[in-house]
Amino acid sequence: MRTTWVISMIVFAGSLFGCGETVAVPDSGILDGEPAFDASDAGCDADCGDAGPNDSSLTPAVSGAIGTHHITEFFEAQARLEETEVAFIRINVGGNAFRRYTDDPEGYDWTRLDNVVASNPDRQLLVTIYPRHASLSSTTTPPIPVTEEDRAAFAAFVDAAVARWGDGVEYWQLDNEVDLSSHWPSDRYADYAELLALFRDTIHAREPEARIVVAGFAGGANPSAARVGSILTEVNGIANPRGFDIDIHHHRAWHAGAQLGERIRAFSSALEADFSALSGAAILVTENSTWLDEPVDRDPQTAAQQAVYAVESIYTALEAGARVCVFGTLMDRIDWMGTPTLHRFNLNGLFYNESKTYTDGAHTGPKAVAFTLRLLLHLTEGLDPADIASVPSGVDDVTRFDVGGPRPHTVLWWTGASGSASIDVESSESVLRVLDTVPTATATWPPIDPEAGFPTEELPVIEGRATVHLAPHLPRVIPRSP
Repeated sequence: MRTTWVISMIVFAGSLFGCGETVAVPDSGILDGEPAFDASDAGCDADCGDAGPNDSSLTPAVSGAIGTHHITEFFEAQARLEETEVAFIRINVGGNAFRRYTDDPEGYDWTRLDNVVASNPDRQLLVTIYPRHASLSSTTTPPIPVTEEDRAAFAAFVDAAVARWGDGVEYWQLDNEVDLSSHWPSDRYADYAELLALFRDTIHAREPEARIVVAGFAGGANPSAARVGSILTEVNGIANPRGFDIDIHHHRAWHAGAQLGERIRAFSSALEADFSALSGAAILVTENSTWLDEPVDRDPQTAAQQAVYAVESIYTALEAGARVCVFGTLMDRIDWMGTPTLHRFNLNGLFYNESKTYTDGAHTGPKAVAFTLRLLLHLTEGLDPADIASVPSGVDDVTRFDVGGPRPHTVLWWTGASGSASIDVESSESVLRVLDTVPTATATWPPIDPEAGFPTEELPVIEGRATVHLAPHLPRVIPRSP
């Protein structure tokens, strides 16, 4: 078991211009309005992977692990994944994988899953195992393992997976978004808690330091929701609770990324107040992205807005104490929920998918957000929980984070609707360098220097202060001297 948190970011110095793809960032205009919540699952339930108090000390609680959701469709795209240099990936192992293993344990083909784990030795890995499939003896809807035979079969599958990958996987998660009735019967959450205890015990028998993660709560869930409260109550009551982590998902309109920090604080407060065995549990965010932009009653989103959402959601998540925060999937999916016409949707990709037909023409290569994530990985490398702090800006609707660590910097954004805001920022330098967080249309991929390819402004410092101008929801970064 790897016990240190390392962001696998390689820092280069060099020019923006070099070999690689050039990304054209589409219209960077900002749109208004937030669509209504849709709790549809963005994961894969059918086949995503054939292919005392809570103890949070099992692994060091270092923040700053930024990643992506590496779903089965893209397991063969390892070269693209390497280009991103993300620190964390989530891998789904679907219910049909469990079924096929049960049918033929000796003949089950582990090749694809083995390859993706073996290919990412320096990344933090979370494996989500789905225990549901149609061949279970259960009569529940959906079918879940409730008989001793089905639970023993599931434990055998989990044990086989841990035996193969245990040293390469930090986090093991049981199922996904079970607060949705389509994923787990809402009157059987006691069964989920019992299965979670079996899941934990099976994994800890081989890997006692592994983190065990409660199924991610859906993108609009909050701790006061009836189903969420029922799940937490059952999990809180498990005998000898140890090391359970909480995973919350966040799918919002482009301008609501910062709400993620508020949700993390709400969950943490609820755990402390109402679920004592889970108090202090680490918070992970393994699904996070902008909303659907189709059908037509939802506002389409630009590539620039996708990047803006990533900055605001990730910084607020890390400042609120999240141990891990992802953005989207590696590439856009061909379809989702059986609908191939969706353009950009929940779990937006970092790259366009060359096999996908888009509603606004052909697209290929990285999106703006791929550059932005590389920048954030660079800036937050080696970040400790105490290194990021929200600081009063003194200006209405301006958010300010001061970030320490190996690469100190300040992050600013303004949530106004139109016009601009100005804020005076202190500096001991004669010139203040300010980076935007949406790349230029001429940025080349992969970037040689993570800070290259972003518009840069040098501001005069007068009497120890410089005036920084902010457009609505366009975050800016001020690098500081270590």
